[in-house]
Amino acid sequence: NTPCSCEVNFYLFDFKKSLVNSRDFYFIKKINAFNKHFIHNSFSILSFMKVSNADHIAHVEVRYAETDAMGIVHHSVYAVWFEQARTELLRTHGCPFHILEQEGYASPVLKIETEFLAPCHYGEIADIHITIAREDRLRCRFFYELSVNGKLCTRGSSLHLFTKNGIPCRKAPEKFLKAFFPEELETGK
Repeated sequence: NTPCSCEVNFYLFDFKKSLVNSRDFYFIKKINAFNKHFIHNSFSILSFMKVSNADHIAHVEVRYAETDAMGIVHHSVYAVWFEQARTELLRTHGCPFHILEQEGYASPVLKIETEFLAPCHYGEIADIHITIAREDRLRCRFFYELSVNGKLCTRGSSLHLFTKNGIPCRKAPEKFLKAFFPEELETGK
């Protein structure tokens, strides 16, 4: 692990394990020390977030068509890989997205951020560790760490909103809450 990945893991994943056990919302404020790390420079406060205990590691083999003339993965490919990781996360936790779509739900991307730390090359296997947090009742954010052979190559996040029949929802779909934030169903919050 690089010093950067250690701090990222502490901030996102160790935070999740140690503080979210009480299942409350926590105020997470980015301080200058994290500027060059995972918490993105484009926002200084992550607001009140509830981090799910659910996570997943997606494995993606780099295809030749995904590389550019320099032999490295083109920057546009990472958004596609993030989508694959999101889809796998939802499916493995009993909330496949195609079922949500059949019920009239959609989850458009509002914002996506990617930080490139090291290149990926043709033939490598990229491991994408993904976790999810609720920013508020309407929005959720997925966090991604992409590594190859244990070396952190890319970090990112995507912000999403649930809609039902094209209209923003006041609450996430019950199937989604059951899979990732079951305490919200129990408490009604």
